[in-house]
Amino acid sequence: MPRAEKLAKRTPTSRDVFNRFGAYLLDEDRCRDLVIANLHPVPACPGCATKLTWTQDAAFRQNKRVRCNECGGFFTVLSGSPLSGMHMDFRTFVLLCFCLEAGLTNTQISMLIGDTADTVRAWRRKLALLEIIQTTEAS
Repeated sequence: MPRAEKLAKRTPTSRDVFNRFGAYLLDEDRCRDLVIANLHPVPACPGCATKLTWTQDAAFRQNKRVRCNECGGFFTVLSGSPLSGMHMDFRTFVLLCFCLEAGLTNTQISMLIGDTADTVRAWRRKLALLEIIQTTEAS
């Protein structure tokens, strides 16, 4: 068998990679940092806007529950944000956003993130609405 044929048999095609691709290939810490940087340029309590201490900030960035020293309220990185109540990990959310921006269909995205097409459709609407609101506020 010629060398080129042997290499062709071992080399994954783009379809092979696409079919096996998923959020598990992404780094959870980097995805979480990306989301936090966009949600909270300056991390603060969503109840009273008090800036976090160094130890609170470290816990906050790990998506752990933090107690505000000023108002006593408890919160996480997603509290009070449009992502509050999100039931997917940060890797899956970043992959979802990437796929939406890349123009994939709801069915294609649902296969990649391991969720239903209805969930993807709901996120598509929610993120489109948030983009409209942010564009309007910036004007």
